[in-house]
Formats: sequence, structure tokens, C-alpha cells
Amino acid sequence: MNVELKNRIKAHILEEPKRLDIHNWFTSLRHVRPEQRPSCGTIGCFAGWAHILAGGSKHDVVNVFSFARELQIDYSLADKACFLNSWPKKFLVMWNAAKSAKQRARVAGMVLDALESPQLWERREQT
Repeated sequence: MNVELKNRIKAHILEEPKRLDIHNWFTSLRHVRPEQRPSCGTIGCFAGWAHILAGGSKHDVVNVFSFARELQIDYSLADKACFLNSWPKKFLVMWNAAKSAKQRARVAGMVLDALESPQLWERREQT
């Protein structure tokens, strides 16, 4: 696993929680209310930020394969991380309970850290 890149993604999201949209590789700002826009002008998911922080462009094709390649993790783990309903149950519960972008960013950071422990993802219903 590319731990340095994982930590950069986590720090980037925690620094400005409005940068994260777990549902879209990149989000067009025209679909985001002004008060929800990050100052950098770019919103993305884990895969989107992995690609940008690894030196790619937001105009490149980004997907689960690129996320797996850039983080140097197994495709099935990358696939689970990219889709909220595939997260370990404890993270999904915390995400759904979060009331702010900052709280969701903290949960996202925990999810990224959990990528270093693939066993947490094996039996989703028990975690």
C-alpha cells in the first residue's frame, strides 16, 4: 500500500472537509451551493483525490482501477472503499450519523486508515 499517498489524501480531506464527495469522482461546482464549495474549487472522492495528489489531472479518467493502482491495493478493497454501502458497518453508521462535513471527513479518514487492515473489510456485517 502507498501509505504516503493515503496519508496525503486523508490530510487533504481533513484540511478542508468540503473537498470530499464520496459519491462522485469529481463534482461540478455548478451543482454545489456556494456555502458548500471548498476554496480550492475542486470536490472529489477518494479515487479522485488519489489521482490528483499522485500528479494526475481532474480531466483524466478516474475509476476504481486507478484508485487501486495509485494506492497499490487490491482492486476488491479499492472497490469497497469507493462505495459507501460497501464500507464496514461501523464506518457506515458513523457516516450516516455525521451532522457536518467535518464529521464526515473524520469518518473518511478512518476509512482510509482501515485500508491498511484488509481484514476489517472481509466480513462487513460483523464490523
